[in-house]
Amino acid sequence: MRSYPKVKFQLLPIKNMVKTISLFLHPEKNVFDWSDVILKCYPDLARKIKSSQTEKSEKKIIYDFFSDLRKKRKNKIDKTLKNLKSSWGKIEKDIFGALSDITETNLSRNSSISAFLSFNPICPRHIETKEFLIYIFFNKKEMLATMIHEIFHFYFFKKFSEIFPKVDKKKYDAPYLEWCLSEIIVEAVLNDKKVQKVFKYNFKTYKEFQKARIEGELLLLKIDSLYKKRINFEDFTGKTYRFLKDNEKIIRARS
Repeated sequence: MRSYPKVKFQLLPIKNMVKTISLFLHPEKNVFDWSDVILKCYPDLARKIKSSQTEKSEKKIIYDFFSDLRKKRKNKIDKTLKNLKSSWGKIEKDIFGALSDITETNLSRNSSISAFLSFNPICPRHIETKEFLIYIFFNKKEMLATMIHEIFHFYFFKKFSEIFPKVDKKKYDAPYLEWCLSEIIVEAVLNDKKVQKVFKYNFKTYKEFQKARIEGELLLLKIDSLYKKRINFEDFTGKTYRFLKDNEKIIRARS
């Protein structure tokens, strides 16, 4: 009998909100700059931040802004959290089953996954702690798709660690190639009929990878071909990883 972890839904604490928002407003070197995504969602915050003189004052502005927003939207937050739990509960076991079948591995039933409802329109995940954020202003379909996307990463890196146990786990995050790998394969894997049968959705990877070409062929078409011709998931992962390693300079230059 298969075992699956349980998903725990929570509201992200404001102090954590400040940390994650600040991180994306000031990305590290070689990490995609998505600060505009946040600032376009919150033009009032963008205007207020312009007046900040120090990192400390900027964080205070962010803290106050989202504290106020949280109070104003309390009813919506409570309703959204309740509805999301209910909607996820209807597909949870089938999604876990589909991802387990595809990746040919399991997550321990003794582990738990934390889904944090957040005001951050960017939804990062943490592999070691099995945590991720969900944007509170997504519609229900987008929220569930985000959950499937992020939970897939937990399955993927579980399998990846079994195949490549010597790879340092810090490389599971941006900007390392292993992180790129996990994001680039999202379209091929999550549009698999096993997932689509449970949750119909057109999964897409980041736009930064969508136009990348290798020797004239779109990168994502190459990955899709490798997926369809796979012997098993280990075969697909190994071949894709080697392909990205061989073409890393081209991929990074064009993404």
